[in-house]
Amino acid sequence: MKTKVTFLIIATAVVLLMNVQLVTAQFRLGQTESFAVSLYVDPGASHKEKGLDIGADIEYNGPIYARAGFESFEALPGGYFDIHGAVGPRFTIGSQERIALYIGGRVGVAWRNGAHGNAIGGAEGGAEYTFPSGIFLGVNGSYMYRGDMKAMQWPEIWRENFYIKIGYRWNWRQ
Repeated sequence: MKTKVTFLIIATAVVLLMNVQLVTAQFRLGQTESFAVSLYVDPGASHKEKGLDIGADIEYNGPIYARAGFESFEALPGGYFDIHGAVGPRFTIGSQERIALYIGGRVGVAWRNGAHGNAIGGAEGGAEYTFPSGIFLGVNGSYMYRGDMKAMQWPEIWRENFYIKIGYRWNWRQ
């Protein structure tokens, strides 16, 4: 008798294996305290608007992450610049904490079309891999309330963004 292996069975097996790996791979709140600086781009928005959506952050990492930074996207109609902050729990995998996962809240103020003080806020999450040298690569996604739209006399909206980031992390306690 032949057994038919379906995509659902394979996907279920992979998910179960991942769950076992997370438990045995020391999935926990981050324990090593460090600081990081990073640059990021939103490739989808940059391609769509034919400009560069770029930002920079500095952050503290430990059991939580706390981040402050700015983002600039001059190709948007009216231009765009924001100053933002984010905070939330930071989970790591493995004794070296090379893989980090985080989710939290993000708030800030945006300038657009000459108007300032436009509120932005929402949720973000992401994953990062840190190389032994301290350099890290990551992805980040956010779902944000965009109050800056009123500067263009458009309705305020909720918008998702996806970022690719590169940075450097150092353990300040060593």
